[in-house]
Amino acid sequence: MLNFCSLYSGSSGNSLFVETENTKILIDAGNTCKYIINKLEEYQINPKEIDAILITHIHSDHIKGAGIISRKYDIPIFANVKTWCAMKDKLGEIKDTNMKVFENPLSDFMKVLNTNVVWNFCLCEQAAERMKEQGGGSIINTSSMVSIY
Repeated sequence: MLNFCSLYSGSSGNSLFVETENTKILIDAGNTCKYIINKLEEYQINPKEIDAILITHIHSDHIKGAGIISRKYDIPIFANVKTWCAMKDKLGEIKDTNMKVFENPLSDFMKVLNTNVVWNFCLCEQAAERMKEQGGGSIINTSSMVSIY
């Protein structure tokens, strides 16, 4: 099973939630902590259950709330070396144990989180159709949360 939804997307911020049987991930956190938590709660997602935040790049509309969410809920932040170097000072104090650096996002990141989900999608609807075309199973779409079985 795979659930994913775009919490919000645009120049004011970007964040995507992805869930498998054993992992819940926030991809980017480009708005305030309060805004992100409200969006998660709209989908009945408990922020305390998020296993990781994956940062795709350093623009503020992708990292704005990452530091506060990491501190508040003790969630590790994953990013490649160049992204960490560029954003570290912008996130505030992050515990060393929550600073996760990887070289190859598709192998190292998935290995650390024990998941085999491929992160090559931008819009939920397009990703769901792409996965269905490739034999990914049935798709259940309730509002903006998409489930693939």
